[in-house]
Amino acid sequence: GALSIVSGATGLPITNLTIGALPFGAAAQGDRVFVALYGTNQLAVVNALSNTLTAVTATGIEPSLVVASANRAYVTEHNHGAPSGVREFSLDGQSLAFIATGRGPFGIAADEAGSRLFVAHREGQTLVEVNTATRAISRTVALNFVPYALAYNPTSGHLFIVAAGTNQARVFDAQTLLPVTTLPIGAQDANEGGQGIAL
Repeated sequence: GALSIVSGATGLPITNLTIGALPFGAAAQGDRVFVALYGTNQLAVVNALSNTLTAVTATGIEPSLVVASANRAYVTEHNHGAPSGVREFSLDGQSLAFIATGRGPFGIAADEAGSRLFVAHREGQTLVEVNTATRAISRTVALNFVPYALAYNPTSGHLFIVAAGTNQARVFDAQTLLPVTTLPIGAQDANEGGQGIAL
């Protein structure tokens, strides 16, 4: 598996970096890029200045999507839909903690200013809010749809949840965790769709 590095200025490819089997979710912070290696249960850390692989660290089963903050990276561990959670890493790829969150964690987003993580659970059909300072669950919301990828907009305070099974993005108020509206999106797939959303 490879990570394709593309120029943000020109859109042209720079290089392909071999990092491990089945690279899945990725997130960037400063000069670091974090990539979940779904096929080998690992997290790869790439130096974005030198385009080199700097660390590969073990995770739990089926690391899926990744979010990064100023001093941490978080990876969901889907674990075949069984009870699992989120693993916390330092920016150099050191595993720091595991936070149990529910069945089949998949989508993840961060409200860095509010010290919060949002975690979507496909099999559990729940949205969980985690306090990153205490690593404790602060709220759990039952959903009437299967959630996939997440994105948080700090300007509007909205949380976007991909509902791949219905080809929609569900918009929630991140403070109340109540639904705001539903947006149609392109054709997805309940098995392979909904793997990413970005703002």
